[in-house]
Amino acid sequence: MSVLSRETIYELIKQKQVSPVFIGIPSKNMDETTQKLLREIRPIGIIFFSRNIQSLQQWKGLVRELKTFAQKELGYRLLFAIDHEGGKVRRVFFEPDLPDPQQQVQREDLEELSFNVGKELCSIGIDLNFAPVVDIATKETPIFYRSRCYGEDKQTVLDTAEQFITGMEKAGIQTCLKHFPTLATAKDDTHFHKVACHMPTSLWHDQKMVYKTLLKKYYLPVMVSHAKYPELDSENIASQSKTIIKEAKSLGSTVVLSDDLDMKAAGDPKQAVEKSLNAGCDLVLVCNHPEVLLGKNLTFFPKK
Repeated sequence: MSVLSRETIYELIKQKQVSPVFIGIPSKNMDETTQKLLREIRPIGIIFFSRNIQSLQQWKGLVRELKTFAQKELGYRLLFAIDHEGGKVRRVFFEPDLPDPQQQVQREDLEELSFNVGKELCSIGIDLNFAPVVDIATKETPIFYRSRCYGEDKQTVLDTAEQFITGMEKAGIQTCLKHFPTLATAKDDTHFHKVACHMPTSLWHDQKMVYKTLLKKYYLPVMVSHAKYPELDSENIASQSKTIIKEAKSLGSTVVLSDDLDMKAAGDPKQAVEKSLNAGCDLVLVCNHPEVLLGKNLTFFPKK
């Protein structure tokens, strides 16, 4: 299993002038646009979406082409990632099917199911799955987000996440905890709106306990959201907050990375990239418009 760590990132930046960013690519093919993005940005990795996948066979071929291109043209190994939470957040459908997180809670065989899903992802060439969501739902969690949460009880969240993570790791897939600190109290979707989240003391205590417990047991990255948390930082969204990113690191994360900086809540992606890296993110995601990175020099060490 390829483990994403700060040491790995720093070494790639220093030795290979790699940019600390995962990008999305535009199509299902190794086209000229993709080659230009890879040559000029030199991203640490690629995150795949439905637009890149027609079938498992085609996807596997695309990953193989990307690997070969990176080794020959760029001189380093690209990392490959996907969002495969289950339910509505999955970029490809295959057997075994991974249900939404609320249904995963009911599965006595979740670890085995996660392992089998992970094996399929590993056979494609995937290194990293940006899941699970470990936000503790509340009575106020909106319907559009509730289905992505394991539940309102912190122990349920912990137990279910452990099964999901263990299965994936046994299959050779590294997972990622998200969305720090939480999006469970968001009233709107950060993809489309600027969002402020209320963080009651009790929820903050429980949420930190979930992260700390999982990060003590597993060697995992943490993804920070683009919401603002007035109780924690009155000025900055989480992905641009030195205070919140420092907190994520203190809980034991191997890497702190931003959510997709193309989201509305992140602001102008050109500015958001530098703001997030300067605030302490080790990596950032630019999933839909990586062309904003062309001409930018991102080969500096992320702030520790």
